[in-house]
Amino acid sequence: MTEHYIEHIIEPEKLLVTWQGETTGSTEARHRKIVGELVCHAETITLNYSTDTKEFHEAQESGFDGVPGFPIGTNIFDATSAFIRRLPPRSRKDFPEYLHGFRIAEGVELSDFALMGYTGARLTDDGITLVHPFDNADPPFEIYTQVQGYRHYMDDIPLSTIQSGQQVNFVSEPNNEYDPDAVRIDLAESELEQPTIGYISKGLASNFSRWIQNGYQVNGVIERLNGIPERPLIYVFVTVTA
Repeated sequence: MTEHYIEHIIEPEKLLVTWQGETTGSTEARHRKIVGELVCHAETITLNYSTDTKEFHEAQESGFDGVPGFPIGTNIFDATSAFIRRLPPRSRKDFPEYLHGFRIAEGVELSDFALMGYTGARLTDDGITLVHPFDNADPPFEIYTQVQGYRHYMDDIPLSTIQSGQQVNFVSEPNNEYDPDAVRIDLAESELEQPTIGYISKGLASNFSRWIQNGYQVNGVIERLNGIPERPLIYVFVTVTA
């Protein structure tokens, strides 16, 4: 299978801080929620909690008590070192393999702030993932992202029936009762009556919907299948062109 690579880097204006509870917890706790933003000012990264949103309070009710080291209610002026430490050192011999895992082309220049957005800067123990929202991005550019919510469709479309290289379609759902910005991911050229395998993540969905409405060409292909039988993961590679 041909692998695809991100070659056009979009430097983020901000990164969304999202949190997901224990996968063994309640359904509500397992839903990833936006709890804050990271903003880069020159060389300084600041963290701002979204304490006035419904989603933030839902996260708290599900067990969110802040990013480790940054108590809720504290004025955060500098979170630079804490978030940079979530990335592997560029001097590591396996750093090119790390980039390859996120389909970032070798030799592409990107800042640490952009690298956090393109990789998510996840650790294994705090449920925090960063999301690059691609605000004000002008095509062409590429995105490598995980399909959200596949577990709800895996009984109808088992992972064994999905192959890397399959094309997918992105469908806006303005009448979605949970999120009017929702963007559904369907297997293309499928004979299934319901070919849905999941959705674009909430942090990206509003811009995906805008790109589709603006007439951009938003094309996707299944790039990678991963995970464990109880929690299979699907990743898609997306190209956006004018």
